Amino acid sequence: FADESQRVQYAAKGSLPMFNMEKIRDEIARQTSASNLTKPEEVAKTMTTYFEGQSIRYNRSLTVMQNKEADINDRISAIRFLRNYNNHQQVPTLLTILKDQTDDLEVRVVLAEALGWFRWSFQKDTIAQALKEVSKSKNTPKELREEIEQSLIRLQF
Repeated sequence: FADESQRVQYAAKGSLPMFNMEKIRDEIARQTSASNLTKPEEVAKTMTTYFEGQSIRYNRSLTVMQNKEADINDRISAIRFLRNYNNHQQVPTLLTILKDQTDDLEVRVVLAEALGWFRWSFQKDTIAQALKEVSKSKNTPKELREEIEQSLIRLQF
């Protein structure tokens, strides 16, 4: 990026959807109304629409992950997306999927791997605790246990 503001805007666009949408909406309104923009309401509407669309996309992805009837490849693709786009608000639901022994093993293994990339998440300790809990269960298959071990290393536990 030649322009530092472009880099900051790119980072914000990628990270803001991980936060509570109501807070994002309020902050956009607060900052645009206090700015020197010529059309602050229009800018606020454009920005809010963008982030609401991203939020919908993340929620759809989570729905696919949870749906045991969905195509396995679609579920795995949605889970792999988490490696680069850690959605911290979804962690409790993701851990429910991980712990579900009736769910597909491959889905659980890929999810355990993806959770290992939440190294900077404020949910990191919760994730590590859940991974350890699943790993200690005698019902946990070896393949899942091995992936959990790798994820704990990535999380630095």
